[in-house]
Formats: sequence, C-alpha cells, structure tokens
Amino acid sequence: MLEFTDQPKAKITENTDKAEIYAVTKTDGMIALLELALQKMMEGQTTFSEIIAVTA
Repeated sequence: MLEFTDQPKAKITENTDKAEIYAVTKTDGMIALLELALQKMMEGQTTFSEIIAVTA
C-alpha cells in the first residue's frame, strides 16, 4: 500500500504519463505487486505458479 503524497497526486492531476507517475511513486516507497510477489516467493510464502495464476 502506498500513501499518496503531494507529488504523486500532482502528477496524476496533471495527466502525466504512467512511466513518470510510476517513477515518482517508486521514489516514495511504492513496491509493485509483481515485485512484492517475487519477494514473497523468495521467502517461501508463495510459489511461481501462484504468481503466474494471479498476474497473468
């Protein structure tokens, strides 16, 4: 979950492209769902098959 700060809110309201919004939110600490899933797989909490089933 990401708490929206003023910078991402501004980018969204300015109709900025996805890549720039993604970059701003990453610097604010956002972890993408796929990244989090892969992290959980490495920790043994899920499997690659489960990740593919959910994200494909």
